[in-house]
Amino acid sequence: MPKLTHIIYLLFLTFGLTACSNDTVFDAYIQVPENGWDYKQQATFNFNITDTTSWYDLYINVRNNGDYPYQNLYVFTTLKGPNNLAVRDTFNCILADKKGKWLGSGVGKTRDLQILYQKQIRFLQSGEYTFAIEQAMRDTLLQGISDIGFTVKKHTETE
Repeated sequence: MPKLTHIIYLLFLTFGLTACSNDTVFDAYIQVPENGWDYKQQATFNFNITDTTSWYDLYINVRNNGDYPYQNLYVFTTLKGPNNLAVRDTFNCILADKKGKWLGSGVGKTRDLQILYQKQIRFLQSGEYTFAIEQAMRDTLLQGISDIGFTVKKHTETE
C-alpha cells in the first residue's frame, strides 16, 4: 500500500505543478457556421484582467480545413477595455507556407494554428475586456474556416 500512496502523491504533485505553470488567462473558440464566415459576423470574446502589473501575449487561433482557398487570412480586430475605449487593427494571419503547406497541427484536412497577435503588452485597467475578430478577405462569405479563437497568456521570457 505505501507504493500506491507514493504514486497518488506523485500524481497530485505533478498535477499541482502543471496547474501552477499554466499562464493561460483566457482561451476560447467560436464555431463558424458551416455555410461560411460572413464578413459582417464578428467573433466576440469577453475576458477579465485582474493583474495590471503583468505583461501579456495575445494570440489569434484559426482552425481551417483543406477547402480554405488562400494562404493567409486578413482580419479586423477590435480590443475594447473597461473604459469603453477601443483600438481597431488589421492583422494578416499566415496559414500556409509559400509552397502551400498548411502550418499548425492537425490530422487530415483540419489544421489548428495559434498565431501571436501582440507580444508583451500590459493592460492598464482591471476589468472586463472585449476582443472582436472579423474576416477581412474579399469574399463576403468565406469558406474553409471552421473555428476562430482568442487566447491571452501571461508573458514568459521563453516566448
